[in-house]
Amino acid sequence: MSTLEALELAVRFPVPNRSTWEEAAQAELKATPLARLTRRSLEGVEIRPLNVRPDVQDRPMGIPWTQPAWKPVNPAPGSALGEPGAPLVAVPLDLGQESPQVAVQGLTRGETALDLRLDPTQIAGLKTALEGVEVPVFLSGLEDPLAALEAFPEFPRAGALFCDPLGFLARTGALTDSLEVRLDRVAEAVRRTEAMSELAVLGVDAGLWHEGGADVAQQAGWALATGLDLVRSLVSRGLGLQQVLDRMAFAFTLSPRLFPEMARLRAFRRLWARVAGLLGGEGQVRLVVRTGRLHRSAWDPYTNLIRSSVEAFAGICAGADAVCIEPMDAAAGGGVRSSRRHAASQALVLLEEASLHRVVDPGAGSSYLEALTDDIAQKAWGCFQAIEKAGGMAAALREGLPQQEAAATAERRLKALSGGRGSLVGVSHYAVQAEPPASAGSAEPLEVSAGAVEMVRRVQPQRLAAAFEALRLRTWALEERRGRPVRALMAPLGGSATSRVRAQFCVTFLGAAGFRTESPAGFSSAAEALAEAQRAEVDVLVLCAEDPEYAGFLDELRGLPGERPIVAVAGFPADADGLRQGGADFFIHRDADRVETAGGILARLEAL
Repeated sequence: MSTLEALELAVRFPVPNRSTWEEAAQAELKATPLARLTRRSLEGVEIRPLNVRPDVQDRPMGIPWTQPAWKPVNPAPGSALGEPGAPLVAVPLDLGQESPQVAVQGLTRGETALDLRLDPTQIAGLKTALEGVEVPVFLSGLEDPLAALEAFPEFPRAGALFCDPLGFLARTGALTDSLEVRLDRVAEAVRRTEAMSELAVLGVDAGLWHEGGADVAQQAGWALATGLDLVRSLVSRGLGLQQVLDRMAFAFTLSPRLFPEMARLRAFRRLWARVAGLLGGEGQVRLVVRTGRLHRSAWDPYTNLIRSSVEAFAGICAGADAVCIEPMDAAAGGGVRSSRRHAASQALVLLEEASLHRVVDPGAGSSYLEALTDDIAQKAWGCFQAIEKAGGMAAALREGLPQQEAAATAERRLKALSGGRGSLVGVSHYAVQAEPPASAGSAEPLEVSAGAVEMVRRVQPQRLAAAFEALRLRTWALEERRGRPVRALMAPLGGSATSRVRAQFCVTFLGAAGFRTESPAGFSSAAEALAEAQRAEVDVLVLCAEDPEYAGFLDELRGLPGERPIVAVAGFPADADGLRQGGADFFIHRDADRVETAGGILARLEAL
């Protein structure tokens, strides 16, 4: 068949319009209105069941594609890492005594860059860590890039220094010099590295906002504002506009929300190009993506492998120039060498076997992703304009505006997870029984030396699993003190399907707090359930039945002899107050705060 015949064949099929799609969808839903499937994301973006939008269909799709900003040094023959479109791969490394040996091991197993983190007190060790390193280096943790160049004048000629003073000020809350002095040093760093075109001296790390709980639109908007502030400050110090734009890079920390993350990175490319164009220049977007700790579990590190795989998938598909994957046990303090190997292998599998880098902008043409990209771009632009209205990022940080908004968004995330509207597998749902990790990792930002000149409210890192893991630690401590497990028995009563569904819900609910849960097929009476609870030395007996049946079962329990465990009711019946008087201690239901409810049960047990 010729190409012309194939094209003619294609046009014989009718092109469905939005009405056709809606009619087909409504037919499947029957009496349920299609509009009920629309929901709002964390960013306030409407997620619609159908995304047939003429405004994104009738104009060019996709994002401008360019070769990755950095090339690997001597990739293995035949490796996907050396192919066009393949990003650099690195596993983040905290500067320490064994850093050089760990870095060498990483490079031998496939890493093509070094992602090094340090704090200002470790600057003296930078030379030792980077001696002989030829691969691109991404460095973060310092107050300005000049500090790295002064500590190690032979700094690698490729990579990025994510050491902007604004980011350091937001992360730590303080600068040892005034912001103006720090920006003078940044300008000097640009001048010193004028011949090193592959070294992005002006790295803006938006990951601090991710770790502070901000949504993807806020992170993108504040990265734009930070970048613009740096450009203005350096141009005012005598540097050329394009000279500054050519030395910039941006780092984003991703979450396991595949499509919002892809959309955020795609949107940011367009927005930064727009900012650069409005200034009168051209903005090449160097993107470094990292997996973060906001969604990480310290108790169940293996679920983190899935999360970081999704995050790396999003980064590669959105055209990241470098992908940095943290080890799965990073939230628990790290220390397991095999977890670093797993992290590097994840990226290699996505490139070697999934061939993600061999497709230019895989999301182009998807009406859903194009619409989501546009929506997030508009939200991000609004966040950027709000910072500009406040006088720029420096002024906004001094007023605490982005810090407050990030904290408010983090609070919404935490409430959604604790209230059951969100989920974290292995933490709030399907938690595995395990001993506590050796360390849950410090969430405190780096401290600076005394005598700070600039001080602002610092961005407080968050980890969504922390509240649930604190409950599990309390449960574990209680078990150690008593010498036996904390047990909860689900008691399906009445024989209905509702009782079994509620029992399974309560297994997940209490399991997230570390309770050892049991859920038999059912009991014929409350007396039989209580007898089993007493035999098994159960701490919590959860009655699972239809709402109208609870009053009778509680009456039955009141007349029975023997010690009674804590009694919880699955559901929240209209006569909850009467049931409390009848002996119900707690109510477990979908609108209950999981942390508060399980914490209340634990407090009762701890007091016994």
